[in-house]
Formats: sequence, C-alpha cells, structure tokens
Amino acid sequence: MKVVHLQLFLRYTSVEKALGDVKISVTITDDGGCEYGGNDSIKKDFTIRYVDKQPPEIAILFPKDQSQQESIMMIKGTASDSITQIEHVELMIADDKTFYAYSFESYNMYTSNTEIWSEVYTIHDTWLLTVDDSILSNCQMYTITARAFDTVGNVSYTSVTFMNKPCETPLISCVISKDIVTWGDTILISGEIIPWKNSHQKEIELFFENDISEPEQKYTIVNVNDNGYYQYLLKTESFLTAGEWKIQARWKGDMDVRVFNGHSDIEYLKINRPLTEITVNPYPKTIKHGKTLSLTGKLVVKSDVPKNMEEQFVKINIFDKDDHIIEDYWVDLDVQGFYRKNN
Repeated sequence: MKVVHLQLFLRYTSVEKALGDVKISVTITDDGGCEYGGNDSIKKDFTIRYVDKQPPEIAILFPKDQSQQESIMMIKGTASDSITQIEHVELMIADDKTFYAYSFESYNMYTSNTEIWSEVYTIHDTWLLTVDDSILSNCQMYTITARAFDTVGNVSYTSVTFMNKPCETPLISCVISKDIVTWGDTILISGEIIPWKNSHQKEIELFFENDISEPEQKYTIVNVNDNGYYQYLLKTESFLTAGEWKIQARWKGDMDVRVFNGHSDIEYLKINRPLTEITVNPYPKTIKHGKTLSLTGKLVVKSDVPKNMEEQFVKINIFDKDDHIIEDYWVDLDVQGFYRKNN
C-alpha cells in the first residue's frame, strides 16, 4: 500500500490565535480513497502548548514628556496587544516623596506615602484618567508611570515627567557685605534661590574671576539650606589676591529643576593692597669705609591679616649721593614683622 498524503489539521482555531493547550490530529489515507485499515481511521493525536510572551504596547499621549502644564485635567494614552487583548491599564503619579491615585469609589484623588496604582478607564485601544490638579503642587516636577497587562499576564511600562504650573521667573541672588575691602579682610557673601521648593540640588557655585590680562579663576561650592538661603565667609588672604574681582553665584543645575540652568547673579569686589608702614634704623649713623652698617626695622600691616609674617619680605635699596642704586637686598621678616640686614 502506498501513502498518498498526510492530512494535518488543527481543531477549533488557528495556531496564531490559540493559547494554552492545542490538540493536533494526524490522519493517514490510502490511495484508494479509504483510510488505511478499511473502515477504521488510523489517527495520531498529540498536544502542543502555545505561550504568549509578547508584552503589550503602551504609550502616554498627554501630557508630553518634559513639558510644563498650566493645567492638567486628564491623562490620556493608548495600549494594545498584537496577540491577545489588554486586560487592564494602571497609572501612578508621583513626585519625589508622595504618590497620587484616583478612587473610583469617591471619585476623588488621594495621596499616599507608599506606591499606589490607579486602574484607568479604557475603550478599545485608548485609556484615560481624570485628574484633579488642585491636589498637585505648583512649581513641582511629577512623574507619570503607566503599565498595561494583557490577558495572560504580560506587562509593559512607560513614563513621562512634567512640571505642574511652571515656576515663577527663577531668581538667584548674590549680595556681598562690602564691595571695597583691603586684602586680609573677611566679607560675607549671601543670597537666595527663588523658587526653591522641592529642589533636589542643595548646592550653589560661587565663581570668582579677576580683571587682569590673563584672568585668574577660582570657585567654591556652597551649601543651600532647606529654605533656599546660603552664606559664605570669604577670607581674602586665603583665597583671593588684590585687584578687581567678579563674583558670580550660579546654579549648578539638575534634571529635576531644569528651569534654573543658566541663571546667576553677579557682584563686583575690589580688594586693595594692605596699608603698610615700614621703619628703618641704621646703626651706626656714621661709619668709616670698610665698617659694617646694620639696618633694622619693622613692617606693620594695617589690616586684618594673619599676624604671622614669616612668608613676607622687604626690599632694601642703598643709594649714593646722586640717588643711584648701588646695592639692593631682599630681606625676610620674622613672625612679628622685624627684619635685620648687616652690610
């Protein structure tokens, strides 16, 4: 006997749309048109299991990611599945410490300190959730996370971030207690960041630049308190040199409060050289050729500088009767500002 063909068929539905256990039957037919074995069918049945591992697709259409919203009354999106159907869609709204959800029992939004999800209304491939934005804070970044489940439990996520009721015009202030000082003085630099609410960034950068032909640049990082204020005591002798300085308070910036990026405030500071007095006491007053002349004296700095003068020095010039320099010396000072030179 010769086998003409094998007939394969799937009962109930096609493989592409079947899920779970699927029964496959195979029947053998002879060349006479009769099934092999006469009137009895020769069949082989077996079972395959079709599993859907493809997650659904989900998107948030409104609000747009990284947008600023004057008012948000509804969150809208789409969800679909190419194999099965969408079982349900859930939504979570959160800032940096609070979660917001919608109750279909009270038809109101509520808050929680723990993660909560709201099931949203879906029709065909579209879903939406009504929002009471009065519960949301102004000048606050929020993250909306949506997730879709299909009928076999596959899940997919998406999220967007938006600013609710944009902040007032951002301001970074910088105030210095004195704009003209003597080297060695200490000044107070203070300021405020407005608005400061809910910022993650707790530092501001003070940038210093002088006006010489090859500018010297320095900066320091200053902490900002919970109310948006900062203070910094600038000790000029340990940080800056004499001259004209531009002081710029600028926001370091972060992804949560991008509205501050590029904003700054500038003040100008003039640091004068310290007022000094120097005494010279030659001994003896009259000397003979070949004898030793001793020069002593003291340098006095009239400003609030460190009293330790070990790193300072004075220059001594010796002139002839025609005011020509015949010798000059650099002389180190001791800790109290005294110097001595034997010549």
